[in-house]
Amino acid sequence: MDGNDLAAAFILDTTWETLPASVQRRARMCLLDDLASVLSGTLTRVSRITAGYAAERMPGNEATILLHGKRSTAPGATLANAYAG
Repeated sequence: MDGNDLAAAFILDTTWETLPASVQRRARMCLLDDLASVLSGTLTRVSRITAGYAAERMPGNEATILLHGKRSTAPGATLANAYAG
């Protein structure tokens, strides 16, 4: 088994329940931190501008631009959401 096989086996065999409690707590904190960052980031001027740009210049219905009530192509939403977070 090479390193790729070992990594793949680890990923496939790992479940939430098998993670130590300290890892679960850290994962929850990281998720909450990311959510807070995105939520506050959507209030910025650059986020509003980028969301408008993505919706107008990359129109589509593939993905949501978070908290702006707009949709765009997947790359457009990725761009806008990245500027929020």
